[in-house]
Amino acid sequence: GRVYELIVRHFLACCSDDAYGDETIVTIRIVNEFFKSKGLIVRQRNFLDIWRYDNWGSEELPPYQLNVEFIPTSFTLRKGQTEPPAPLSEADLISKMHEAGIGTDATIAQHIETIQKREYASKTDGLFRPTTLGLALVHAYKNMKIPLYQPHLRAQMEKQLVLIATGKKQKDVVIEEVIAQQKDWFEKVCQSREEMKKAIAEL
Repeated sequence: GRVYELIVRHFLACCSDDAYGDETIVTIRIVNEFFKSKGLIVRQRNFLDIWRYDNWGSEELPPYQLNVEFIPTSFTLRKGQTEPPAPLSEADLISKMHEAGIGTDATIAQHIETIQKREYASKTDGLFRPTTLGLALVHAYKNMKIPLYQPHLRAQMEKQLVLIATGKKQKDVVIEEVIAQQKDWFEKVCQSREEMKKAIAEL
């Protein structure tokens, strides 16, 4: 059901008008300190009303003119600390996959199901969170400088599949290239078993 909905929404969104909005970027100088703020006002949502997997934020700023002087109504100093990014909803995850060029309308649902089956991530209350296994693998691959965790890797493979489908590249050539690349990384992992164990143990 969800795969069918995704395909239908994607088709209808492609047939819809572009969304329109006004972006305002304001740079303010107070003595020798500079402050910047950015706001986006969505004027016409159009395809966004159908393709709900994209978020186009809207924060209104008052109108400003270049080199205008004004007196701030108040100054506030807030204390805070950095926080990890919020977990992704399924709509957010699909949007990120589209941005990275991962999957098609027919395969996105399968990709999401696979990462859960392999226990790289889990879905609770509609939000995806990385598992200890998922975090450990990313941590280990980063230490070993192996890009298996990078989204562009899958995106490159998707592009190769498109070239096969359009007849611009032979399937056997693509398979040979992918196997050679994966074999090289597999051998590096085998040679760095202790580093892998250490990275996983740290979590």
